[in-house]
Amino acid sequence: MTIKLHTHPLLVLSSFTKFVIEETRDGTGYLLQEHLTLSMFFAFCLAFLAIINEIKGPHQIVLEMIQQQCVWYGTWFLLGVASSIAVGTGFHTFVLFLGPYIAEVTLAANACHSAQLLTRNPDSFRLIDCIGENHFSSFVTVWAVFRQVHWESFAWGAGTAFGELPPYFIARAVAESGEKVHEKDNVVLQMIQKLGFFGIFLFASVPNPLFDLAGITCGHFKIPFSTFFGATFLGKACVKASIQSLLVILVFSHDTLNTVLQFIQPVIPDSVYQSIQLIDQTNLFISNEQVVM
Repeated sequence: MTIKLHTHPLLVLSSFTKFVIEETRDGTGYLLQEHLTLSMFFAFCLAFLAIINEIKGPHQIVLEMIQQQCVWYGTWFLLGVASSIAVGTGFHTFVLFLGPYIAEVTLAANACHSAQLLTRNPDSFRLIDCIGENHFSSFVTVWAVFRQVHWESFAWGAGTAFGELPPYFIARAVAESGEKVHEKDNVVLQMIQKLGFFGIFLFASVPNPLFDLAGITCGHFKIPFSTFFGATFLGKACVKASIQSLLVILVFSHDTLNTVLQFIQPVIPDSVYQSIQLIDQTNLFISNEQVVM
């Protein structure tokens, strides 16, 4: 009998839950036995933060800023988890949230003629404000815009890496129960066996809808967790998310569009060229209106 998530969901989820409970219990026991001082230190820090959070004073401003940052980046992290969890059937949160946010930052930076003058409303994912007036029209580079969104991109990418853990743990739990899979013609397995850490890193670094297969393969053949998660985290959080963010910035950059228009102008009809220019001017006008507001 072949055990699959869609054919035996209760069995797979129960195996996964059992594995998580056992690993949590073993990990907690290990920390208490081998690192009791460190565990007590973290417990003391949490208790200390809970106490000072209830005491009124100037420190409340700092705590509020820290809380806002944790909520802001934590939300992007959870959106990343939602994007890759459920074995590839999660929400496409890059298209729905992070992509539009990066696009609006890019448009606002072009409208302000500077990425350094941008600030965001901590209660909104979409509102970008220009906090000052730039009297000198400057060239807004892709790197300057990317620096304004790279931590959001990193948090989202880290979330997608964590979202890949369930297939790994499910496959590992099933493997430990004695279930076997056919190794023949498994291209993913062959690449992982040949390239190891670099192979997983390569799979994670590019938009790859089949990456869940790599996680399942690594889990079933008991690839060390540190190898799988380390390569996945570096690939998704540091490389893949950055590439996607840079592509969005390039697409919505006013200067990039002008360069493309100059390149294609000799080979397209004048009516099409004028229509594209009109769309670009409309987008720039909208972004200026948002900055003024």
